[in-house]
Amino acid sequence: MNRFVRQWLKYDLVVQDELGYVPFDQLSAQLLFQVPAARYELGSTIITTNLEFGQ
Repeated sequence: MNRFVRQWLKYDLVVQDELGYVPFDQLSAQLLFQVPAARYELGSTIITTNLEFGQ
């Protein structure tokens, strides 16, 4: 696990706001997925977006 992901494990709550507002390249998308996956059962994560559910 890299240092970036480990630093997000120490928080009780992480809010990822406006997900989908800016397009991601493949590496960024993978990293974005790693944070909530690593936090599973360790802390709460809220993800918000203005995209329609189907998008």
